[in-house]
Amino acid sequence: MRTSAAAPVALAVALGLGLGTVSAQAVTPQATTPPDSPARAVATGPALDAGAGVFLPNLDDDAKRCGKTVDVCNDATDEIVNGPDDAKDLARIRLAAMPGLSASATGTVGVTTGAAQTRLFVQTGGGWQVVKPTTRLTAAQLKQGVTFGLEGKDIVRDPAVWDGTATVALTVTDAGTSTSARATLQSAPLLTTNHTMPTRQVVVDASDSSPANTTFLTELLAQAKPTGIPVFQGGAPFRWFMQDAFEQMYATMPTEHGAQSMSVLMLSETPEATTAKGLLGLRGPDLGFVWAGKGVGASYGNVETLPPTKGAPNGTLMIGTRPPQTKGSKELRGFINLMKAQGHTPLELDVDFLVVGHVDEIFQVLPANTARGWRLAVADPEAGLSVDRKAVQAGAGSRDVVRHPAGKILTPTAAAAVKAGGKGSLLPENREAARVIAKNLRTIQQATGLKDSEIVRIPVLYRALDKEDGGKSGSLVPSAINSLLITPDTVIAPKQFSLRVKGNDVFEQAVTNAYRSAGITVRWVDDFESHHVGSGEVHCATNTLRALPV
Repeated sequence: MRTSAAAPVALAVALGLGLGTVSAQAVTPQATTPPDSPARAVATGPALDAGAGVFLPNLDDDAKRCGKTVDVCNDATDEIVNGPDDAKDLARIRLAAMPGLSASATGTVGVTTGAAQTRLFVQTGGGWQVVKPTTRLTAAQLKQGVTFGLEGKDIVRDPAVWDGTATVALTVTDAGTSTSARATLQSAPLLTTNHTMPTRQVVVDASDSSPANTTFLTELLAQAKPTGIPVFQGGAPFRWFMQDAFEQMYATMPTEHGAQSMSVLMLSETPEATTAKGLLGLRGPDLGFVWAGKGVGASYGNVETLPPTKGAPNGTLMIGTRPPQTKGSKELRGFINLMKAQGHTPLELDVDFLVVGHVDEIFQVLPANTARGWRLAVADPEAGLSVDRKAVQAGAGSRDVVRHPAGKILTPTAAAAVKAGGKGSLLPENREAARVIAKNLRTIQQATGLKDSEIVRIPVLYRALDKEDGGKSGSLVPSAINSLLITPDTVIAPKQFSLRVKGNDVFEQAVTNAYRSAGITVRWVDDFESHHVGSGEVHCATNTLRALPV
């Protein structure tokens, strides 16, 4: 993609980054020099151009040299440029030609600030060579001008340790006089994808050959096939909940030819863990892994992104939180701080009423052909109770809310579920859930300006579970909002297995109508025994790779 000269600047501003800065400083200037002498030429100083001043953490595997190793392996773990695609991931810093130098002029170059976190290359006739302390630039190179390439070895993790700044310092010496120039660049932050970006690939665990998972996988593949979206069948990270295994993020760098970007899959665990084994087939050109680090982590169904708004050009992270003393809260706080180091300001939402406690249980971004470009689907327990009341009014009050055999132990009758008090009443937990969800929605609306008319309410019905789960709630009927948005107008959702009235599953009918109001078609798959009984649904069971902005 070609862009105007102003485009790299505009992209850098959108990323929240400062532009590359350059400065020239005479170290030992001559008092007087003839106008045509080499000393005169060097006294004018070298000029470095760092473009937009942004460089990538070079975490992909362009030449696919890493193979099946789970250890940290990427294009920044060696000291060579791995082919032309890898060269595109280097931020260019150009030294302008200095034709007035003498044949004895020399230059030195290196990274000062950020040296441990970056690597510098120099372009020569034979390709790219890593810059070492012993590297010397010849007079011939200096006279012609030199191009350098900078890569990051890692992301910014703790700004107090390294804030992402890298300073390239160059000194030219000729006829006893030295002058210097510096270029300061900034590491590109990790941005997150959102549901308005087209799905490029679905990722699912195919290692579980149990009958329940075989049923789910078979139906998922059948429902995905008409969309034309390929499905990558990987191993078993985080057992069968692929959504929790990784979060697709990306880094992007402005160049004179347009944005140069790469996907980076954030994994919670350390490289020594086994999480990545089932995903190794994904690693390659423009796609790599990064680990959140020891003691830092999140289940990524609990990390969702609202699309860009006026006040948040890179979107807004939604992360569900619990009280600080809750197990896992310390690691999640570490992840939130890691995201803040990337420039994000996450919305922290209350998910403590839920057994699992992930934001994908209650919110889902839906693309829309509107000025904003998206709507927000919201889990609505009051709508779920209303569906049940209508079933009672239709004479189905004596039927169980859930008709799947595996759900019989927990399900009340439709009449008992909506009765005020008594065994089987679901009113207390659903009213509490509605209160907390409404509070979270107000937080989102205040941050984004989202209007009530842009909300799509998806019926859900909760049930407080046993005391060993803290009395917290899980979905009784499979939660349709925890579905896979596979195309802008299609979700793959869990079959509801709720009671039937006149031959129709009442929850499937209500969910279909809710999504239809937003222009979305629902395709159904059976995840009841494969995932629902384990407190997850289709979205939990899958993950996606989305196309990056250009």
